[in-house]
Amino acid sequence: MFQFSITQQGIDKVLSKLKDLETQTMPRVARELHEWGMELTFVAEVLSPKDKLRGKDWRRRPKNQSFSASWQFDIELPDLDTAILDVGNVDERAAWIIDGTDPRPIPSKPNPFLGPFMYFYWENGYDGPGFYTDWIIISGSAMFGTPPHPVPEKTLESFNIEGHVAKLANLI
Repeated sequence: MFQFSITQQGIDKVLSKLKDLETQTMPRVARELHEWGMELTFVAEVLSPKDKLRGKDWRRRPKNQSFSASWQFDIELPDLDTAILDVGNVDERAAWIIDGTDPRPIPSKPNPFLGPFMYFYWENGYDGPGFYTDWIIISGSAMFGTPPHPVPEKTLESFNIEGHVAKLANLI
């Protein structure tokens, strides 16, 4: 989750309040922040890792519920001189995807339909890509953990902040 906060200080604040009474600056700022939010969520969606198993594994969530489709933004105007843009991912697994996971064994649980073993898809399995069963997973992503995907940082790097702030300054 990343957040932009725009405030004005000192004499500029007084002049801005007087100007706001005539020109309604903060609604224009909110419209500009809405465009920022649309662009940031689009860039974050493009930079998000994609689920390679979608369409191969029937247990996967629908595409519209994936990590990359879960980026959202919100604009708050708490008072006349503050506008806040919040951009983040609402997927419950977002922290694991963004921060990665540590290496760990994944123990199996008895399954009344499949028996006391795990059933999983292995892209680089010993018999090629496909579904495998095992008592415990000690290789693959469990053995090494999963790498972090710093999508918020990459999104901010891809966002032309100087150009957007210059446009916002012209509005104010």
